[in-house]
Amino acid sequence: MSTKKGKKGSQLGRLQQLGPKELWQVPLLLPKGWDDLRFPIEHFGCLAPGGTEPVVVVGLIAFEPDVRFGKVPKTIVTLWDADRNPVKVSFFGDTRSLNLTKGRRIAVSGIPTEWSGQIYLNNPSIVEEAWLGRMRPIYPGKPKSIKAETVRGKMLELLPKAIPEATAKLKESIQAYKPVGELMAKLGYEGVELEKVIRAAHVPKTAEAGEKAQRILESIAAFHRVSDAARYSPPKRTKTLPVSSRDAEAFAKRLPFTLDTGQMAAIEDMVSRLAGQTPMRHMISGDVGSGKTAVFACVAAVVAKAGGRVAIMAPMGVLARQTLEKINQWWPEISSELVTGDTPGTAEVSSRIKSAAIIAGSTALLHREVGDLDLVIVDEQQRFSRAQREGLCRQGDEHLIEATATCIPRSMALVKFGQWSFSRLNGAHVKKNIITDIVRLGASKEPIQKTIMKKIQSTLDAGREVLIIYPLREASEPDTRTRSVDEAARKFEKLYPGMVATISGGMKEEEKNAAIEQIQTRQKRILVGTSVIEVGVDIPGLQRVVVVNPERMGLAALHQIRGRVARAGGQGYMDLYVPDPIAPHSAQRLKALVDTQDGFRLTEMDMELRGVGDISQESSRQSGSDETLLFGRVVTYDAIKSVEELI
Repeated sequence: MSTKKGKKGSQLGRLQQLGPKELWQVPLLLPKGWDDLRFPIEHFGCLAPGGTEPVVVVGLIAFEPDVRFGKVPKTIVTLWDADRNPVKVSFFGDTRSLNLTKGRRIAVSGIPTEWSGQIYLNNPSIVEEAWLGRMRPIYPGKPKSIKAETVRGKMLELLPKAIPEATAKLKESIQAYKPVGELMAKLGYEGVELEKVIRAAHVPKTAEAGEKAQRILESIAAFHRVSDAARYSPPKRTKTLPVSSRDAEAFAKRLPFTLDTGQMAAIEDMVSRLAGQTPMRHMISGDVGSGKTAVFACVAAVVAKAGGRVAIMAPMGVLARQTLEKINQWWPEISSELVTGDTPGTAEVSSRIKSAAIIAGSTALLHREVGDLDLVIVDEQQRFSRAQREGLCRQGDEHLIEATATCIPRSMALVKFGQWSFSRLNGAHVKKNIITDIVRLGASKEPIQKTIMKKIQSTLDAGREVLIIYPLREASEPDTRTRSVDEAARKFEKLYPGMVATISGGMKEEEKNAAIEQIQTRQKRILVGTSVIEVGVDIPGLQRVVVVNPERMGLAALHQIRGRVARAGGQGYMDLYVPDPIAPHSAQRLKALVDTQDGFRLTEMDMELRGVGDISQESSRQSGSDETLLFGRVVTYDAIKSVEELI
């Protein structure tokens, strides 16, 4: 369905900043809820304070408003019902446009509370009389751009004309895959008219009816996206690779460790796909220590032996270097080159890059001429945008492998619906047990600070290393509650002179390499950094990681950080240090991390929480809103499951 800006786009005005560009798209910007104004209260004697739900009262303004000036002006209004029972309302800011004059009848929504024996309405808002007895939609606004109330006014102005157009467009789009009536019946809504569904999604008779209508539209959006993705046919390769499973076995036998059955099965599966004309799109999912690097390196070696060329892209140059060093140790006969931001741009170096069988590097690869490639491998896919992950597939027919412990939701959806092949690695070359603990705010901050410091000290006393992660990099970043990496490093250096190294995304490549080497060689014992360390850097002696303000980070990033611990096996610890109160949903996410060490399960939970993203082939959106159908609304995992059998 086209999203080009048509002639009718001028009718939309600032509404276009929320997504819709044409009139028919307006109804696809759904309200995020409704104000229930069906039962206005005109007799105040029945009002009871202490509730959490807003009510609507209708009364006369008893006196001239009491206006009080200060930093924020406040206007206090007393309303009377027919028996002169009072309710007081306080409006903040400039209220001149509200026309609050004595004797005027107005309707106000708010939450009843009591103060000094008087009933007040908290968080009040004026209700237009036309909405009394109805459900009023609540639309999203955009700060400094368009207010939610303005959005509502514009939406209600345009909906009568837009809904018929949206109905026709949706029907046309759905018909390409399945008759609309059949789809509605399969979803359990046989005989329900699509136009009525769209109307009810905006102005329903009840909240339940509105929620039901929106669920139907979400299922339709999911059906359209999944159907579109499932029918995608990639271009054919003009050449095939003479790869062999025997070569894969031979390369695997030269590793300094033995691959398990699952790892070998993954290698053989990918090698068999490399022999075909269809470009492979393959996901390797496995927790830290499950052997992802060995698996994709074996596949890369097979391609190199067959005369093909491979690029391996990692989030950091230090990780790319680490991967290439392993490949050189395992199979020294394979020509290779490292490409990072520090790699010289001389003609000689460029020639070596274009001729090497395997090149590995950071995103610097995207800005170099690397020659024709047969296979692109992206390590730690969650650290890249889709444009970056596919940026080296310049011909369009390259094979692509992405590896991660925590798939992004969009990739999980593509795997689920057959667009990508998939290998899940369950084994690990070492046995380890990591205890994850949430250290939360108690009666005062001092006890939990002492708890954390005791944990750090006990790890150092045991002769092991500690990693401390802060979400901000510089002191200049706006959030005074969160200590920056630089400040934290100075603090720990005072406590442990000569024992502290620092790493962050703003450092040069050689500075990062030097910091990690100091920890790896145990010249330093404490590494203070940002989440840049989350990807597969080996620190063999690391036994404990402390994450400050973990609620500011995603599940995937936290799980990756946990994977740095106890790389050599044994007992490890992760402390989630929460010095401030956090929202219930944030606490739920952190508890999920405590409850499971399975990155695959955490990815599923992430998909349930964040949505699966736009899985269309043209999209670069990794998770969240699918803005080709419903603007600002996620395609939920539940919606995907509801249409799975209909594809």
